[in-house]
Amino acid sequence: FILTDKNETLFNSKIIEKYKIIYFGYTFCPDVCPFDVLKLSNFFSNNKELIKYIQPIFITLDPERDNSETLRNFLDNFNPQIIGLTGTETMITNTLNKFRVYKKISSGNKVSMDYLIDHTALFYILDKKDNYITHLSSKNFNEEFNQFVRKNFY
Repeated sequence: FILTDKNETLFNSKIIEKYKIIYFGYTFCPDVCPFDVLKLSNFFSNNKELIKYIQPIFITLDPERDNSETLRNFLDNFNPQIIGLTGTETMITNTLNKFRVYKKISSGNKVSMDYLIDHTALFYILDKKDNYITHLSSKNFNEEFNQFVRKNFY
């Protein structure tokens, strides 16, 4: 996938020759997304060597509100190794479709930019060539990711 990072630079996932763990969410999410990104952030903060093997990535599913600056401000609250990505509506939709991520405006008003989004809350793991390996639940993230890391890297 090719998207735009928090510094407004094009990001091509094929360039990073590491495993990738990806979370799809949005910065205006009132509860689930910040806690899930915090789980990811804490895992990498507590396992500093892990960045050699796996790149954590946050991809917005709300490009209308989540521009590069918004992503940068949001991710400033988490581990600095997490790459934040946005893009045009088409770029994001194409990426969501590749991962089969569910997204639907659930409440609020899109015109006033005051809305919530229902969406898939999973962590996706890709290999170095961007092939899908597995996904992890938010509920059991620490346990499942720890097992994956131990099995594959330590």
